Amino acid sequence: MNKPLIVFSLLAALLFSTCWVTPLTAQDETADKPVKEAAENAAEDAEGKEVLAALQGRMIKVLGGKEALEKFSNRVTTSTVKIIAQGMEAELVTFLDKNGSYRESMSLEGFGDFIQGISGDVTWALDPINGPRLVAGAEKVQLRRGARLHPALWLTKDYSSAKVIGEEKIKDQQCEIFDLVTTDGKTEKYWVSEKGLVCKMTMTADSQMGKIPMVITLESWKEIDGIQFPEIVRVKQALQMMEIHLGKIEHDVEDTAAMTAIPEKVQKLVDMEKSKKEKVLDPDSGASKGSEGQ
Repeated sequence: MNKPLIVFSLLAALLFSTCWVTPLTAQDETADKPVKEAAENAAEDAEGKEVLAALQGRMIKVLGGKEALEKFSNRVTTSTVKIIAQGMEAELVTFLDKNGSYRESMSLEGFGDFIQGISGDVTWALDPINGPRLVAGAEKVQLRRGARLHPALWLTKDYSSAKVIGEEKIKDQQCEIFDLVTTDGKTEKYWVSEKGLVCKMTMTADSQMGKIPMVITLESWKEIDGIQFPEIVRVKQALQMMEIHLGKIEHDVEDTAAMTAIPEKVQKLVDMEKSKKEKVLDPDSGASKGSEGQ
């Protein structure tokens, strides 16, 4: 599926912090649903899982097959991000591996470096506007779901059900429209071609600035190392349009130390959080400190 979810929060950090757009609050599509009978729910759940499994099979096949997707242990992708209205461009470098490690960096003239990543149990972000931070809550869940080396292989683990809700032609591709429900209860829409390629997606991304409704289109799929990748991804968020143009893909990169390391500023936050937890778990430590201050 190779969906570009992980770049969203990185771009949002840039766009919202510079006040180019106004955050939008989206209604959770899964909220306030009528309570149904247990038997009906069970039947719907079973059907939803069957549709999801069938969709996963279609996607894996058209992307190159399970063997091709599982062949490589990591990937480095270099792309160009274009922020249309401002006429700005930046190089985007993304690292992913099969163990769940992830790092994405973008340097923008006049602003600096925007970086985010997953290093073991730590999900983090670092940029010149917000500084270092540990990503938590819904944003962390979303980022980790998006940071898959091949998301199609995880479809039945990251989503609980799928449902066909209609059809639409996207350019020359006849597509089925699916409602996909994530394991944390959010609904995303996917337009999937007859072959199984994703042509369009709509979702509400969680960010530090709130919920961001987004429309994403994927175009000009190209085979690289036996796997299909979109050459152009267009991201529309409110009145802001961004384009991601695929440049280069490298598989099984040997030296990944820099890609998996936690930046020093982020590591300081990790150490501070660890110290706080240790104090909570060690009441004697807190008591002794309190006594010294009396």
